[in-house]
Amino acid sequence: MTDPPPAAEAAPVSLSRLYLAVHELTAATRTSEVLEVLRHAVRTLTLARGVAVVARAEGLCHYLADDAGSALWPERRFPMEECVSGWAMLNGAPAVISDIYLDNRIPHEIYRSTFVRSLIMTPIGEGRAYAAFGAYWDHTRQHSPADVELLGALGSCAASALERIWLAEQLDDQRRASRDPPPATDEEGPDLLESLLRREGELADAHRRLNAILDNATVAVFLMDERQRCAYMNAAAETLTGYTFAETAGRTLHEMVHHTRPDGSPYPLEECPIDRAFPDRARMQGEEMFVRRDGSFYPIAFTASPILDEESRAVGTILEVQDLSERKAADAARELLMREVDHRSRNVLAVVQSVLRLSKGSDPTQLKAAVGDRIDVLARAQSSLARTNWQGARLRDLIQAEVEAVTSLDRVGLSGDDLMLEVEQVQPMCMILHELAANASKHGALSEPAGRLEISWSQAGGRLMSLTWRETGGPPVTPPADGGLGSRLIHQVARQLGASVNLAWPETGLVVTLRADPAP
Repeated sequence: MTDPPPAAEAAPVSLSRLYLAVHELTAATRTSEVLEVLRHAVRTLTLARGVAVVARAEGLCHYLADDAGSALWPERRFPMEECVSGWAMLNGAPAVISDIYLDNRIPHEIYRSTFVRSLIMTPIGEGRAYAAFGAYWDHTRQHSPADVELLGALGSCAASALERIWLAEQLDDQRRASRDPPPATDEEGPDLLESLLRREGELADAHRRLNAILDNATVAVFLMDERQRCAYMNAAAETLTGYTFAETAGRTLHEMVHHTRPDGSPYPLEECPIDRAFPDRARMQGEEMFVRRDGSFYPIAFTASPILDEESRAVGTILEVQDLSERKAADAARELLMREVDHRSRNVLAVVQSVLRLSKGSDPTQLKAAVGDRIDVLARAQSSLARTNWQGARLRDLIQAEVEAVTSLDRVGLSGDDLMLEVEQVQPMCMILHELAANASKHGALSEPAGRLEISWSQAGGRLMSLTWRETGGPPVTPPADGGLGSRLIHQVARQLGASVNLAWPETGLVVTLRADPAP
């Protein structure tokens, strides 16, 4: 069997589950509670198919706890030297095995009746390890250093919890035997108490480290009790909701940030999918809308998981929340851009079709030139839009680009306030300017050395009202008997601008006036 696709193994380690495991180990008062927390945490955090806890007992490995769906070796005992758990305890180091059938530390015959194909066996106890726990997978797997470190950290916390419990039991036994608190002169009592305090301190340190990790996490983490009141919020949760943990005392998270739907209607707690994780004892995932203090809404993604005690009763909920505002905004912008690109593409095709239709009867060479030049214009228009991230383009820039394609700018006079054309105006304006510039260079003012152009425009409220193209110093002009391809194309494209066109041919040179149609 080979490794599955990475997605099957790549579920991120849940910071909230890790925090909860340390929190539960801190509160554990019995060995059975520690083993239950350990088994459940290992499976949740590593996605292992099975977990087993093994104790050292009279030179043998004794399999105490088994959580694997199908039985492994509950209550079985194996010689230390013939078992991988024994190897981990004797060496005080984890056994990290990608394929059990390629590792001589594994008693292969014992494993053949099981699903196990790879494993990590982690010792419990510093110095002389007295237990170990194994995480098992049913396929070959390249175990990451993060998994090994995570299981090692859980092993250290479990060791601190176990030793604290055992030391407390010894103190209780000693006190019961004497029926009085141990005397100050007793040598063993103070040593036990000192050890107990040391272990308590180590577990408290681990708890503080986990708090530090959670407070630096970007995901918002909440722990809620059986009444759905907040029992913990990390820093990201406070930032997300705008409430401090102290302000949530005695209140449910739902009544603060999820009480109303975007349409303004109330959102009862019993209808909330996040709340269903607790009574249904099932993980719930999805997207919802939270409410800010000011009443505005923001989208979130959530994962809500029930917290179960040793008797599988739901005692609370873990909630992880991510703010989707930026992602939703990016998705909306991308969708808008795709619609805009689609619109622009349709415009390009419409212009090409117009050129082909208006060029009917042209020979292939003329047709190629007519279409090719105008496609180049559309490409320049697209480049102008790309430079502004599809926010439009400055009219002055478009004029200069098209005129520079046929002459130097010192032969052109420009007059008009700065004006930003809207996105949908850029392509048709470029087409009109190209047709006028091309005609001026071939037949009009720019075909003579002394010829000049005067281009002026006016605006109102940021909207183009008129544009005048005036040629002087060129050859004498006469009105054409029939409008050519350029003039027909100008009239057609002007409609995309919502404008009308007037062409006049005084003896001094062509004058073209573009006027915006009245606003609807």
